[in-house]
Amino acid sequence: MLSRIFLIFLPPPSSSLTSIVCGFALLPVSGGFGVTANVFAERAKEMGGSTESLRMILGNLMAHELGHLLLGQSGHSVAGIMRAQWRTQELQRAVEGTLFFLPEQAQTIRAQVLARMINSGTLPAHR
Repeated sequence: MLSRIFLIFLPPPSSSLTSIVCGFALLPVSGGFGVTANVFAERAKEMGGSTESLRMILGNLMAHELGHLLLGQSGHSVAGIMRAQWRTQELQRAVEGTLFFLPEQAQTIRAQVLARMINSGTLPAHR
């Protein structure tokens, strides 16, 4: 069913991946909807200190990879949760719960979720 999305936690990456790669999303090359996002959960441990920081950073890493699926692109933005490499500023905002998608990204995500629901027949009846 196309309305499903899979988020997979992977073991630490091999040394062939750089230390900045925190995950990846599998996007179809011929259009359609991507359904699988992967996160190297160990990266959150490397980035955060406390248990609470770890939870917040991991949640934001998950949102970043799911963002690739719902934005339908592998690209990154210059700011916000979809920034390619998070600096200290992004990590701090992630821990504070204030690292967001840019407004135009949020709009695209809402449209993508609606399109997936329509395509899969899971759109609830309008009341």
